[in-house]
Amino acid sequence: MKKSTLAKGSFLFLFLLLGVCSTNSPLPRRTSREMEAEVERTEDGKLRISWCSAPEMLSLYWSTSPDNIEQQGTLLTHITGNTSIVIDDPDPTTRIYFRLVPENGQGITIAERRLMLEGCSNFRDLGGYKTRDGRRVKWGHIFRSEELAELTEKDKQFLLRSGLQLIYDHRSDIEVSRKPDPALNGTRYVHVPVLQDSPGITFDMVKFIQAAESGQFGSATDFMSNLTVEMAITESCIPAFATFFKTILDQANHPLVHHCTAGKDRTGFASALLLLALGVPESIVLDDYELSTVYRRDANQKMLTMLGALLNNPQTIEFIGTMLEVRREYLIMTLNAIKQRYGTLDTYFEQCMQLTHNDRLRLQEILLED
Repeated sequence: MKKSTLAKGSFLFLFLLLGVCSTNSPLPRRTSREMEAEVERTEDGKLRISWCSAPEMLSLYWSTSPDNIEQQGTLLTHITGNTSIVIDDPDPTTRIYFRLVPENGQGITIAERRLMLEGCSNFRDLGGYKTRDGRRVKWGHIFRSEELAELTEKDKQFLLRSGLQLIYDHRSDIEVSRKPDPALNGTRYVHVPVLQDSPGITFDMVKFIQAAESGQFGSATDFMSNLTVEMAITESCIPAFATFFKTILDQANHPLVHHCTAGKDRTGFASALLLLALGVPESIVLDDYELSTVYRRDANQKMLTMLGALLNNPQTIEFIGTMLEVRREYLIMTLNAIKQRYGTLDTYFEQCMQLTHNDRLRLQEILLED
């Protein structure tokens, strides 16, 4: 059994920590005339679609499926000489995908990164990221999220219409018992806990705050970095992430959402591993990792306001505030620890995630597109 990187006897109150209320092998380079584009929702609920250059003419299609949009979707408009357009949501009741096709050149499929659900602020799509060989992660296959217990009836219907097949839950048994996921008709549920049997884990809020106030944890940044390393290299956690990859390799499970409590630590590490296994550059993976802090900013501030009314120690509140965030340095330290122990990420994927060379190729076949 590999030793934990967390200090012996340390406490972890997961409901606070998680925010309750590349491989090294070079990939062949490919040339592409594909454009860059994105979709963002405006404050009044419209969609702003923007792209990096202004070809003579663009055709904009939309569909409720990310596949074969040009052939099976609906032509929305032709655009000439502009680099953005604002449109009404073609169908607010379900997930929408767009296809931008220049008159001369390769088109691109795009969608909103974050799903604007009423009861969930950190539910997002892992699609659209570009790999080092010029391909892109497919939209609409793998989603990541925080806990789902607060989903409204409108949210549930939205996800059902979007074709969600599987909910994959990283939380511990006690977290699940306190806030179980809602049952969605026709959607299967898989529960594979991470950190459940790790030493030093507690759900006792009082003990956690006492330990933080005593300085037992050291700095919040060091504590969080060590926690992420803990998930990556200890034998009690590794099998859970290996199961996650096996689940993704079965296309019958797609689209799926995987989640923990805040969707930032366990879910963040699992998502980072997946993107790296697909060949997404580390810099892009780190950017995605940090998005949880952006999307959970309001929820985190609400938590800190509540704690500020209960606690009199500004240092403790600051400590917890840091823990509610996710910072790229946590993942950088973890990836460095993996490389130091296993030599390369490729070796880690093979030995710990049980991904053979053929599994990696299959994963890329399933989740990447030209």
